[in-house]
Amino acid sequence: MTLGIGAALASGSSVAHADTAHTGAQNASSSNAGPAAPGRHTTASSGRATKGKPLNAIRLADGPKVPAVAKQAPTDPPRRLNLANEVLSWVHRELRYTLFNRPPTIAPVQHSEDPVTGVIAGDLHGSSASGGRLTYAVTQPDNALVQVDPDGTFTVTPDASTAHLGGTVSFNVTVDNGSGYRLPGLAGRIQSVIHSLARRFGLSGADTSTTVVTVDVAATNKPPTITGYTDGLPAGDGVVTGQIQATDPNGDGLNFNGSTASALGGAVVINSDGSFTYTPTGEARHAAAAIDAPGATTDSFSVNVSDGYGGIATETITVSVSPTNGNPTGGAVTGLQIDDTIGTVTGSVTGVTDPDLDTLRYSSTPTSVGGGFVDVYNDGSFTYNPTADQRHLAAALGAPFTSTHDSFTISVSDGHGGSTAITIVVPVVPESDEPPTGVAAG
Repeated sequence: MTLGIGAALASGSSVAHADTAHTGAQNASSSNAGPAAPGRHTTASSGRATKGKPLNAIRLADGPKVPAVAKQAPTDPPRRLNLANEVLSWVHRELRYTLFNRPPTIAPVQHSEDPVTGVIAGDLHGSSASGGRLTYAVTQPDNALVQVDPDGTFTVTPDASTAHLGGTVSFNVTVDNGSGYRLPGLAGRIQSVIHSLARRFGLSGADTSTTVVTVDVAATNKPPTITGYTDGLPAGDGVVTGQIQATDPNGDGLNFNGSTASALGGAVVINSDGSFTYTPTGEARHAAAAIDAPGATTDSFSVNVSDGYGGIATETITVSVSPTNGNPTGGAVTGLQIDDTIGTVTGSVTGVTDPDLDTLRYSSTPTSVGGGFVDVYNDGSFTYNPTADQRHLAAALGAPFTSTHDSFTISVSDGHGGSTAITIVVPVVPESDEPPTGVAAG
């Protein structure tokens, strides 16, 4: 064998050295490693072989040639050490968990809230002194939906009532730092027994801890706004229908309601969808027909719109009142008296009725058809005075009816556009024997 090695050396072949110095489980390539031991070659962590120094060749005088020693493939000590380190690290972690685990903790922080939806973002800030991956489990609250991501960040989506009115949301979070260490199968059952004993003797803590997390929800509700309304012209019976429009910044469903009676006593029906019906009273309609009361041609009522979360808007709706009026009817001349000396005729118009019981007003032109003078008073009484010429013509022998009688018209009005006219025919008292002015006697 010596000769074989000598022959190899003589041929100039190199001999690989597999011995390499390493220090520490995970610091094999660290620059802190000490100097190589005397008489041994040290290599870098790449695992490449070191070439030996060639010796002088020795030739054999006789005998067969000995084959040269074949080159050996270099080994890879760092790979084996890395694997060993990983195994040792895994064993260390499992032992630390099984025997000396410490419970995980969280320190939740609320970051922000969406001003429209009320969604809250935050971070649980979970930590584990024993290391290991943390997992989270949430017990959902009654008034929100909670989502926790694997990295511990969370969102809270409050229900509509909590988001609109504000309040708090509380939920339980259980954090677990042992899920990454628990072994499967029989090994896991054995590990569980040992872990339980370690906990019983106070060496290890629980894998989980549960914390109540509470976040504050600021109220996001904004009241609705009534943007307008439309109404049609009054129908023949005076009824007005219309529609109220409103918007809500939160997109809430709106409900309409309001007064059931108008300012003038009309009946109001407001439906939940904002449509309405207004029915005026007969008195309101009649008042709207008054000549001297233009303000009575409109009526009003109030309407409310609510979003169901305390937001309310109020508006006054003004509608037109359709006027209506009945004309006065009837009437006759009573109490007619004639003064034969001066020709004055007095009397009264009576018996005029008004269906609306309006106060009646009497009037006439100041002169009659024949030119006489007429005075009409508020109570319906009147005075007629013929002219001297009328009396002279009435005194003529065989004077026609148009000379012996005169007429005028009295108008009776109710102040609401209704009126009736009564024609009064009165006698013209003839004059005495004295001739009329400007007419020669005989």
